[in-house]
Amino acid sequence: MPKSTPSNHGSRIAIAQTPPAYVPLSHPIRITEQVWPVETVPLVSICCLTYNHERFIAECLDGFLKQETTFPVEVLIHDDASVDGTAEIIRIYAARHPQIVYPILQMENQYSKKKYPMSIFLYPRVKGEYIALCEGDDYWIDSSKLEKQVSALQLCPKYSSSFHETEVIFNGEFTGRKYGVTIKSELKAEDTIAAYAPFHTSSFIFRSKISPRLMTMPRVTSGDMYHFSVASAHGPIVKVAGVMSVYRKHDGGITSSRLVIDRFHQDRIKLIHLLDEMHEFKYEAKAAEVIAFHNRKISIANGLKKR
Repeated sequence: MPKSTPSNHGSRIAIAQTPPAYVPLSHPIRITEQVWPVETVPLVSICCLTYNHERFIAECLDGFLKQETTFPVEVLIHDDASVDGTAEIIRIYAARHPQIVYPILQMENQYSKKKYPMSIFLYPRVKGEYIALCEGDDYWIDSSKLEKQVSALQLCPKYSSSFHETEVIFNGEFTGRKYGVTIKSELKAEDTIAAYAPFHTSSFIFRSKISPRLMTMPRVTSGDMYHFSVASAHGPIVKVAGVMSVYRKHDGGITSSRLVIDRFHQDRIKLIHLLDEMHEFKYEAKAAEVIAFHNRKISIANGLKKR
């Protein structure tokens, strides 16, 4: 079984000899059925964050493991000291697939210590040329997702990353809503300075050479939008056709409160200022437009409070 504590994960980074380059398979095969020489470097590293996802994590992991590719894949999963049965489920999957699933199971919650687990614990472990993201309560529904997206990036080096459309579930029911529908072909840097995320995190794959900039990312509420914008600074983000993942939304009972609405827009304003600075104010007019939008939403929320 792979090492599953933070103190041991560094041992996977040190490799005494140059590992063998993989030879692509003649046709896509389910990754659980692939056999590669020891120390073969994966082409794709799936990075997954999870916390108290006992009800969902198996479906998430199944979506990873059913992928059919012509290349090796690793699954790096970080559980942030869940208090339910999430960690035990991850242990079971890691025991079944020790050459694919590599967990970090925290004993203390790291996010509460103002540590961003993706940057600190997962990205430093990545071996793949590409990084695919999916959180533990979302899941993939197309077994050819990785093959399609990686092929698109390999065929066109100018693209930094890739996305696709994503179904939305709310309280267990499909809503008919989809992320990424309004984007026709690709996004450029200016397009990532937006009021809302243009596509969903579970659809995002990017070149791992970008990850060093993300290891020092500021603590922001909308980490997904920060990722998209950082990637766009290295090249356009290409859309791959198809609905290939599901975003699971939950009704916590407070997300519609005026206080939460106000905080949401305040956080987005902070994010846009960060992105504007990161892009060296090349898109200042677009940033000002988005900030004005959020300020109007705050004014509306404040007006409702006074009634």
